[in-house]
Amino acid sequence: MFKYFSLTEASRSPLLSEALKMHDVMADAVPKATMRLANDRCLNCESKDACFAWLAGAANAEDYRWFCPNARLFDDLSDAA
Repeated sequence: MFKYFSLTEASRSPLLSEALKMHDVMADAVPKATMRLANDRCLNCESKDACFAWLAGAANAEDYRWFCPNARLFDDLSDAA
């Protein structure tokens, strides 16, 4: 039988956690299925260097839209908050 892990049990991307903070989004407020998808995108992202730079403030605050596979999600969650 397969076991499904929650994000607290499975590997959670620290970049995703920081990006959510940057957007003032509480991870607990995001539906679990959405969080799983966002986490998977983040863990498999090929733009981690750009993300680090953005999180460190070395890039424009809006630059994530150019490289982040979760950009639309972040925008939608920020609008809903």
